[in-house]
Amino acid sequence: MGTGWIAIDKTLPYKPEIATLCKKLSITREKAVMGCILVWAWADEITTDGNLGEQRLEDVDFIAHIDGFGRTMRDVGWLVERDGLLSIPNFHRWNSKSAKARIQAARRQALCRDRRRGSSATEVTQRA
Repeated sequence: MGTGWIAIDKTLPYKPEIATLCKKLSITREKAVMGCILVWAWADEITTDGNLGEQRLEDVDFIAHIDGFGRTMRDVGWLVERDGLLSIPNFHRWNSKSAKARIQAARRQALCRDRRRGSSATEVTQRA
């Protein structure tokens, strides 16, 4: 199901949800971030729509290697539990094929802009 990569916001370590995970679970920021990455990568492999089917909060704990992680992800709003079923809110924003294509296109555009800026800087340096 997954495409070999997941998108991670570079501000993830500084989000208030990460701080809450750290405080409630008595874990480091690095462990909280890694737990999220493991869970989101796992979800990307088992679902195309963010619905985790029969998976439970304990399964999330197992994937993250942190007791209570699933419950705390739910508490901060990064998991939704409804009628005993788990889902990841905004899954399509980050993990759908179209989202990944959009992210890759933005990355290519940024690289192109950076190259153009680099060329301009190189030309100025060479003229001096």
